[in-house]
Amino acid sequence: MYVSPRLLLYYNGIVLRPFETRYPSQRTSRQNEILEALVSALALRGYGQIELRCRSSLTDVRVFLARGWTARLQYSYVVSLSDMDRFGPAWSRI
Repeated sequence: MYVSPRLLLYYNGIVLRPFETRYPSQRTSRQNEILEALVSALALRGYGQIELRCRSSLTDVRVFLARGWTARLQYSYVVSLSDMDRFGPAWSRI
């Protein structure tokens, strides 16, 4: 068993609700607690491989690295279909 993105759906990552506080340390602490719980739950599921592709909402992956996971930075472009005409020849080269 494994987890990976579906075809034509680039993202299958973690979405965290913002924790409103004046202190960044509290926000980081809350996020790390949530990610620790998630990593623990995923470890119990018995997956042979897990590939998560998150958007910009997840920027601190130390919890995963501490558990032996591998992190790679990847980029994608999001273009509105209505904007494709404006790009003209440039879009055909992408």
